[in-house]
Amino acid sequence: MHESSRSADIPAEVWAAYEPVWARTQIVIPVENAGGMSGSRIFRLRTADSDFSLRQWPAEHPTPRRLTAIHTAISTAVNRGVSFLAPPLENCSGQSATWVANRAWELAPWLPGAANYHTQPSPERLSATMRALAELHQVWLNQPWTGFDEPPLRTAAAPGLTQRVRWLRQLLVTELDQLRHLVQQAAPTRLRELALQVFANFPPLAARWQRDLFLAAEIAVPLQVCLRDVWHDHVMFVGDRVSGIIDYGAMNVDTPAADLARLLDSCVADDEAGWNLAFESYSDIRPLSSAERTLCRAYQRSSILLTGLQWIT
Repeated sequence: MHESSRSADIPAEVWAAYEPVWARTQIVIPVENAGGMSGSRIFRLRTADSDFSLRQWPAEHPTPRRLTAIHTAISTAVNRGVSFLAPPLENCSGQSATWVANRAWELAPWLPGAANYHTQPSPERLSATMRALAELHQVWLNQPWTGFDEPPLRTAAAPGLTQRVRWLRQLLVTELDQLRHLVQQAAPTRLRELALQVFANFPPLAARWQRDLFLAAEIAVPLQVCLRDVWHDHVMFVGDRVSGIIDYGAMNVDTPAADLARLLDSCVADDEAGWNLAFESYSDIRPLSSAERTLCRAYQRSSILLTGLQWIT
């Protein structure tokens, strides 16, 4: 590759680590907003016969141990026939990531398609999305937990929901009043108005859902490695086929219901017919227990209840 084609934002150590790919790279394209809220940066490397994704992880996460666990899970799924994940390529030292100035870089194949479910929804696409997620959960059923947060039991209360309910209890006791007081003292802005709306909406929703959330947080279900932040912008399509699922930074041990709830809420919101179709399609690949269905709703409602407050904090 010509020196003039190289991006000044990519350290020389990274170029050297992936020299066989750099030698074929014709152009480097920074991908705006591809890292989402995670703080990652993505570059698309174009060669004559294929494209690659070069990702710089944020400084805050993941640790080398966690990133190794993420890469192992992705590679395991691909080796077991999953076609819609992008496994990391090894660098010249045989490692799945290159660390420069305490930040990780990874190179992976560029997945085809577009994340356009939001603008082009359909029952066929929803069904395909659920079947792909179920396939992924199925191959990760016995994925080792080493490198992830490891609950002491394989069957236990859902970690993500337990954490949310713990915060909900704190909010109901003292934290909500403290947060509201801080916002009320702030200068009048549009953001302040939005925050006050969140506070106004919280009490009736909490009164309606808190009992069910407290009960759901005590349900013991099988736990396994999950994506934990999969939504419609992370699902790529070619036609009605799922061609890629991207962004694995939140991967951790949880119940598959956590993934289902996050993805379904983004795709169909409160459309009951959509939820029923999704559950049916998912269950074609992986059986979904009644407890997991209950947890799907609990995760969705806890997100509705707490996401605005997370933004405020």
